[in-house]
Parts: sequence; C-alpha cells; structure tokens
Amino acid sequence: MSEIDIKPELGGTWRVEEEFINAIRGIEQITHTSFQDGVRYMEFTEAVTRSAQSGEKINLPF
Repeated sequence: MSEIDIKPELGGTWRVEEEFINAIRGIEQITHTSFQDGVRYMEFTEAVTRSAQSGEKINLPF
C-alpha cells in the first residue's frame, strides 16, 4: 500500500458523526441521510468496534 496525493480542490473533510449529532441537537439540517439511516450507520460502526475488540461476530441490530 502507498499514500496517494489528493489535489486540495478534490479533498474534503469527514463530518458524518458531527453532522449526525448536530442534526439531533437541531443545529444542522439533514442533507444526505435520514435520521434512521444515521442510527443504522452508528450501530454498524459500534458493531465493527466491538467485533475488533472481541474477535467475535456481532449481530445487528443489537
């Protein structure tokens, strides 16, 4: 594997979690996914973490 240079004008930032929390707080409008999709995304991310920590399969939903 090797690092790939990305032109600054093509780069972006990762704000998924921040946007999700801001939507819950009413600070930011949802523009890409529904609230339910956001919950599923966070549930999936948590399952990945738990699986990596335990070495076990994590069934969804928990």
